[in-house]
Amino acid sequence: MTATLQHLKKFELALLAEKLKIKHPAKLNKPALVALIQEHLRALKEPLDVLEYPELSEYYDSAGESEGETDAEISGEEDAEESGEEAETAGEEEEADEEAGSPWFSKLRFDSIRPGSSQFSFRFHELLTDVQSNIADVNETIQDTLSTIPAIDAIFYALEAYMYIIQPFFSFDWSRRPYFVHCTLSHTQLISLLAFWGTFSFGVPAVVAYYINFIRYDLPQVEIDPLVFHVTKSLLALFVGHYWRPGLVSDATYVVKDSFGRAKLSELFRHGLSFAQLQWALNLQQWPLIFGITGVVLCLYVL
Repeated sequence: MTATLQHLKKFELALLAEKLKIKHPAKLNKPALVALIQEHLRALKEPLDVLEYPELSEYYDSAGESEGETDAEISGEEDAEESGEEAETAGEEEEADEEAGSPWFSKLRFDSIRPGSSQFSFRFHELLTDVQSNIADVNETIQDTLSTIPAIDAIFYALEAYMYIIQPFFSFDWSRRPYFVHCTLSHTQLISLLAFWGTFSFGVPAVVAYYINFIRYDLPQVEIDPLVFHVTKSLLALFVGHYWRPGLVSDATYVVKDSFGRAKLSELFRHGLSFAQLQWALNLQQWPLIFGITGVVLCLYVL
């Protein structure tokens, strides 16, 4: 009768257990859950209504067939027990003869152990069922996680960070431990790149998307609108990459003043801004615009 429940999936067994009001741990594997449901069904005085529980129709059908087979099984077991007892008595006589002629003889009788009757038996099919169900659960979790818009945005931001900062300015030499990371940027330049990229790639689009929802909805329900976020990011990527050009003359003036230690804070800010924008145009090129448009298409498809 277990085979009629084994064909059900784990989530179907869990739903059946909830319908039958059977309390069970959430991490219970499929074979144990099948055994628990079967034990509950056997403890019932009357069979359940098949119309209310259609998944138990095969179970009760096989139960009716197995009742006719039990008589033949019982008579077969009795014959087997009688033949087993005769074999045991003959074996005991042989053991007595062997013990008399040898100093040590093992009394273990493996032929009397039936398959699956011992608590030390290895149920390989249950192990395979466990592995299969766990892999299916992990695959479903990964699929649900990667199919969300925030997960796709995280992948896009990781690619942007690699192309904008890591690939051009960082090198890795594993033979020079512990100093295997080498950076060609100064602290000011690194801060300028991170601030510029974080502001125009995430900060400004998030503020605009939040403000649009702030106008449309009540305060407790305000969230960042993903469609407005990606539209704003695409427009900013188009502006920064194509229509904003750094002032090369002011940068040259800053380099001269900085070498003599006379650069002002405003000139330092303008130099960092133009440096970050130039690296955006050289390293990222069209990728922020492509990622933003892809996010817009995904939002229109999902929402």
